[in-house]
Amino acid sequence: MMYKKNNINYLPRSPEITYAKPKNTMPDKIGLQRAYKTPSGLYQRGNNLYIAGTRDFRDVIDDLKLPFDKGAKNSKRYEEVKKYLNEHPEINNLIGHSLGGAVALQSNKDNPDKYNIVTYGSPAVNLPLIKDDPNIKRFRNSGDPISMFDGKATDLKRNKIENYDYLIGLIKNKINPLHPLDLLNYTIQQHSFNNSDNITE
Repeated sequence: MMYKKNNINYLPRSPEITYAKPKNTMPDKIGLQRAYKTPSGLYQRGNNLYIAGTRDFRDVIDDLKLPFDKGAKNSKRYEEVKKYLNEHPEINNLIGHSLGGAVALQSNKDNPDKYNIVTYGSPAVNLPLIKDDPNIKRFRNSGDPISMFDGKATDLKRNKIENYDYLIGLIKNKINPLHPLDLLNYTIQQHSFNNSDNITE
């Protein structure tokens, strides 16, 4: 049954609200790039929530507390994500980079089997021998010092070429491994998610 308002036909509201997925897929790296551009560090597309990593001084403090505190649970980003998820029950995929990955993993611990998790460069400590939750996919670059203890993460293979370029640069003295800016630049390259073509649906 339809009704009219201002010469426009409307269907009556359904008691159950359904959430339509976008027709086109989008690589995770695009969603994460968009998350970094938002004020909250969160970007939703369909049933996916993309969570940015460290963006400000408060995030740096939260990063430093991760190994010693209750993980990401006491971080500002975790509180923002928790509130957002309560307001958007249609979300079932969490994709996070760095601190955002730690927050996604913490959300999974708090709500087992509720979310599919994809992390990039998460500062997690895991032994590769212990079986991981099948709903979690972890990725890292082989030279990333931030995620080097995430033993369950899969290396993003394309970055091995960048590692080779780094070694060639060392040999040609174009990169000084003891120079803080060269070391910082290398760490940023290795901690990136931009060489991933993964699509979470």
